[in-house]
Amino acid sequence: MNGNIPLDPDDLLVRATYFLPVEHKDAILSRIKGIIAETLLQDGYHQVNPDTNLLRPESRTMTFQLYIMQPELPWWFRLKKWFNLSSETEKIELQSDAYLERLERKRPDIPFNIEFHFRTITLQDGDEGYEVEVIARPMLLQLQYHNLLDSDEEYDVKSAVSTTKQRITAYMRKLEAHTFREPYTESELLDTVLASEYRDLLQETKYGRTALQYIDEGDMSFKQSHLNAALSCYIHAIEWTIIDYLERTGDKDVIEQEKGNSDVLYKYSNLVDGIRHDTPASQRTVSYLEKLNGAERRWIAHHKDGNTLKTDVDNVRERLLVLIHELYAEQLADEPEQIT
Repeated sequence: MNGNIPLDPDDLLVRATYFLPVEHKDAILSRIKGIIAETLLQDGYHQVNPDTNLLRPESRTMTFQLYIMQPELPWWFRLKKWFNLSSETEKIELQSDAYLERLERKRPDIPFNIEFHFRTITLQDGDEGYEVEVIARPMLLQLQYHNLLDSDEEYDVKSAVSTTKQRITAYMRKLEAHTFREPYTESELLDTVLASEYRDLLQETKYGRTALQYIDEGDMSFKQSHLNAALSCYIHAIEWTIIDYLERTGDKDVIEQEKGNSDVLYKYSNLVDGIRHDTPASQRTVSYLEKLNGAERRWIAHHKDGNTLKTDVDNVRERLLVLIHELYAEQLADEPEQIT
């Protein structure tokens, strides 16, 4: 997608969330931050907010900015300064012009600055670690901020977003971080999204995280009008949501039962039956999910050729969000605050 200025930050600002399963110790966090700083330094970024007070706890925020070397002042200015004919205002203007000139020569598709925000969390399975939110601002936005974009030209927003996502993924892969949420932009999200409290709850378990992956993949496909792929992802998200709920409530671990007994295979219909009685799932939701077990679901799952209505996708997605609310609302109300 190409874009004319003014560019919308929602189209360009890239966010992502990861999990580092390590002990909550400042020494460990310091090593992690050291790896990040060293890695970004190799790509030409410098940290603008380094920890300077060693007596204080480790900062939970790191901000990096693309390094723009400040050129020397021209000889004629230095001569004027020698004779006390220059001013501080003139010096600042010269430095600013030189900075913008060098900024304009940088690749427009790379990140200009990248932020890392750390917070301690403990997952339901007992794993503790740091949730890491990454926010990257592509160079195109910085160029626009300084009025360096030509209103008569088109700029490749898609390339800038793609490159920024690749950079974030590469940095976090080096840390062997677990993905909570793949890099995305606000404009890639749908108008109605899964509430953050339910997302946080699902992130606490491996089955919940699998459900979230399918939800996010489905939303990306839906936003791009890949309707068959979106429907398939939402169906898988329904299955993994039920699997997660059954495991959380102590009823059964579907995946482990299948691994332990080759004769056991939980089909979609079996999973829906598992929440039919003695669960918060409404009869209306269960009945809707049963309908997806027929020819319509088989058509969805196998990506059969044919026309798919956007309303069909939206209905499945809406019922998925309702299912999550019904199954987890009570657990959410009872869950203690775990973030420090």
